[in-house]
Amino acid sequence: MAASTEVIIERIEALRCDVQDISKKLEDHNRREGEFREHYVKEHSLVDNKAQRAHERIDQVEARMAEQAKQTETLRQAIDSLQKSVQPLIFANKVMMWLAGILGTSIIILIWSLITGQAQVVFP
Repeated sequence: MAASTEVIIERIEALRCDVQDISKKLEDHNRREGEFREHYVKEHSLVDNKAQRAHERIDQVEARMAEQAKQTETLRQAIDSLQKSVQPLIFANKVMMWLAGILGTSIIILIWSLITGQAQVVFP
């Protein structure tokens, strides 16, 4: 019976060592899990801050794009109104160029006629 008691004591001692080993491993696991949680929370807050800043920058870019679209539309309207106001001037310019061409040609013909003696200027 003494041998069976020694075997039982050895097994209990082995179980006690196993329980202590498991307890140490569990404490180590809990410590590492706590460190991981702290690290995760820290990194997660950094990522959240970066994401928030990125969303703010995106909102700023979208606001600038909307403002530029408004400015572009305003400029487009201004260009359209300028084109409408310039159309009559283009026609008037063509007429004036024809008249200036005719007047210029007449003056050149008059000067040529005076040079060749075909015309005379008489002052009363």
